[in-house]
Amino acid sequence: MRSKGLVRTTKLTRGLLGLAEEYPVNHLEQGEEVAKSKLVIEKELGRPCRSYSYPGGEPTPELMNLARNTGYTSARTIHPGFNYFHHFEPYALKCQVWDEWTTARIADKWVDEAVSKNLWLIEVFHAMNLPHYPYSCSESALEEHLSHIRSRQGELDNLTVSETIERIRGSLPSGPPFPTVS
Repeated sequence: MRSKGLVRTTKLTRGLLGLAEEYPVNHLEQGEEVAKSKLVIEKELGRPCRSYSYPGGEPTPELMNLARNTGYTSARTIHPGFNYFHHFEPYALKCQVWDEWTTARIADKWVDEAVSKNLWLIEVFHAMNLPHYPYSCSESALEEHLSHIRSRQGELDNLTVSETIERIRGSLPSGPPFPTVS
């Protein structure tokens, strides 16, 4: 299958931002949080939410199973790297995260490697031009990087995580390709 995906996602959770200490409210149990976040996002956007981002980016077998059992088709970790189309764990997707030190040249190398090795690259952006926030990227670096992506048109597919999962599933033999994690 010839498919090189580039994905941008911006979902953040209270846990990732450490808001639990700053905002004293009653917090949900993990299972409730996973399910409720899906329902709220789907209600607000009026469309299915199929991909989950783990709080803090670290999956556990329990969280991976909760994501799957709640109806998500995939979940992203904070683990850096690329995903292989023919062999990957949809509830432990790797990504490349933009931060204040990421330049267009660094991100362009991610794209070039994904294209040359037929890998699935998920790029994550949390914020842009946000002072004193380590996961903020500069608008100029992002614009320069998007120009590089446009220059590679025809060599890559710019897909969401869900679109990529659907494309991969369409090329797999029948049967449950993503079993329960233990």
